[in-house]
Amino acid sequence: RAESQRGAPEPVDISGDKDSRVVRIQWSDGVVTHYRMSGLRGWCPCAQCQGHSGRRGFVEVDDPVLSTVEGVGRYAVRFIWVDGHSTGMYSYSYLRELADLPECRLR
Repeated sequence: RAESQRGAPEPVDISGDKDSRVVRIQWSDGVVTHYRMSGLRGWCPCAQCQGHSGRRGFVEVDDPVLSTVEGVGRYAVRFIWVDGHSTGMYSYSYLRELADLPECRLR
C-alpha cells in the first residue's frame, strides 16, 4: 500500500481525459477524486500564478489541457500543460483540498 512517510494517502493512479477535460486520481486510501482541468490549472500553486503574498487566488486560464503528470518525490505532483506551464508542484494534501472546491468539482 503506497503511503507517504507521514501515513497520508498518496496517488496510486492519475489519469487525464483531454476530451472531457477531467483529471482522475485514485488514492492509496481508496478515495477517488475528479478535477476539472480548468480548476487544477486555475489553482496552480506556483509563484508565477499566485505571487508571493501568501494568499491563494484562482487564475482564469482559457481551456487548459493537461499534457503530462510527473511525480515530485513522495509528496507532490507536477502537472505539465499543453501551453507549456509546468512550474506548479501540487502537494498531495493540496490536491485533496482542491477536490472540494467549486472550480475543480465536476458539475
